[in-house]
Amino acid sequence: MFFFSFLYSQFFVTPALPDHDFSNQTIIITGSNSGLGFEAAKQFLALHCFKLIIAVRSTSKGEAAKQSLLETNPHISASQIEVWPLNLSSFKSVRAFADRASSELERVDALVENAGLDGGRFVLSEDGWESTLQINVISTCLLAVLMLPKLRQTAERFKGTPHLVLVTSDTHYWARFEERNAEGGILRALNDEEKFNSSDRYAPHFLLAEGKFRFPALQSQLKLTFHPPLRYATTKLLQILFIREFARRLKSSPSASYRPILTLPTPGLCHTPFFGQMKPPENAVSHPLGTVTHYAMKGMLIALSRRADVGARTIVTAACAGKEADGAFMMDGQVREVVGWVLTEEGRRVQEKVFREILAAAGVKEGDLV
Repeated sequence: MFFFSFLYSQFFVTPALPDHDFSNQTIIITGSNSGLGFEAAKQFLALHCFKLIIAVRSTSKGEAAKQSLLETNPHISASQIEVWPLNLSSFKSVRAFADRASSELERVDALVENAGLDGGRFVLSEDGWESTLQINVISTCLLAVLMLPKLRQTAERFKGTPHLVLVTSDTHYWARFEERNAEGGILRALNDEEKFNSSDRYAPHFLLAEGKFRFPALQSQLKLTFHPPLRYATTKLLQILFIREFARRLKSSPSASYRPILTLPTPGLCHTPFFGQMKPPENAVSHPLGTVTHYAMKGMLIALSRRADVGARTIVTAACAGKEADGAFMMDGQVREVVGWVLTEEGRRVQEKVFREILAAAGVKEGDLV
């Protein structure tokens, strides 16, 4: 059912251009030197944001993006756009960024967490986590937690409603997420190299029927081809579980009157440089069919994608959404339900477990969030 609503959204729905006035506001966007983040930056500037922080791993690419933004927005002064280094594969870098934002910025009205990775190969970060898991989930959630005091301070001092926007994906509907019942913990299972490289773990169910697929070699390679996007889908589901639980806890905290609105927009499938990150698993490229199926999948995704500037509208909309969107998943600028099992008793249990595991992995105590 979701597949048809996805196609309808991609081909027949054009998210509206936001018209919110961001005057006097400071916006931080991670991963904003290209693609969705860059297009969102353009739109925030067009809507009069006062200061824009481009948070990127490569400051040289960030400076190039800044120059491009200044050229297309002659009314903007160079001092209104700053490029700050942020490497999400390092907890140390995330903490340094948050410390700097807390000390140097007068206010933060929106933190847009857009940076992400779609890796098909197992690579450990300096902190010992599989890179997709650390960048998309643990570090992204750590930054959200570390920026909470500044967002609260902004709400109290300037009598506004800051937003924490974590850009997620409708691919979360497809995540099998068998790790949710793993012994020893969810993140530990996701950080296991042998399990990561298992093609069956991320393959769609129709590819797992033994003896029913006419071409076994093609079946094997298709399993590998589906691995990167469905691993990515799992990380997006983890983001949603974390933010839903984070929002739930903030609503009942003693400081609830000065809290940001937490939103989870999906921009839809967009044609961005993100496609360049898609690499087949190493055990796929050794077979001729592996390369063919990988690029066939890539071509199909590009054919289905919308322009990055169109997808970016959903991000900007989420940065000015009302309280009805707090802790909610948003698609095409509207609040939508998440995958059904998340709303069950099992979902509530897993959501809390994911939240606690991510905090522990990031070195954050639950009591620090009050």
